[in-house]
Amino acid sequence: MRKTALLLCAMPLAAACLLAGCEEPVADEMAIQKTQSVLVVPFQSSASDPSAGPIAAGAAGTLLRKDLHASIRVRVAPVLWRINQPDRLGLDDAEAIQLARDLEVDSVLTGSVNLTLEHEKKGKTPEILKAGQVPSSSVPKGDVDVKLRLISIQSGKCIYEMTGRAGGDKPAKRMDDAVEKAVGPLVKFWNRGKKSWP
Repeated sequence: MRKTALLLCAMPLAAACLLAGCEEPVADEMAIQKTQSVLVVPFQSSASDPSAGPIAAGAAGTLLRKDLHASIRVRVAPVLWRINQPDRLGLDDAEAIQLARDLEVDSVLTGSVNLTLEHEKKGKTPEILKAGQVPSSSVPKGDVDVKLRLISIQSGKCIYEMTGRAGGDKPAKRMDDAVEKAVGPLVKFWNRGKKSWP
């Protein structure tokens, strides 16, 4: 029931984001203004690279800790649960909200990562990937989409949604760029004294 409610809460935001092409953040500004703490949890990964979600979450946590004003408390959830559950591709909303409640924060930043590699666009998979010898994120050319969602713990509603996209032939840089595009507007909003959307 809780998962259904969360999905229904997120649907209007997702539809608006889709219509807008995710070039601008979708946000409930009043709810964001009340947010004083945030927990970053491991993001959902694409099946082709299970490490992508935790990597993106780590980049988001680093960015928030580095750039956010000290008035916003940032906590980053450990990813040790993956050791016992290696096939998991991330936390669902209900798990993320419960973890945030346990850690006494008032919002949780979750998300998902989708990789589209150059060979996938052409319909060909290199032999090295077929053999599972390297993670897909280490293949040079491709695009990454990082979709971030900030959920209010009090209401259970998604109050911020933004997708960042980046491409290129440097995997670490394209991931960092996509995360920065997705979380950057939220950082700017908080740092401007919560007066206006960037």
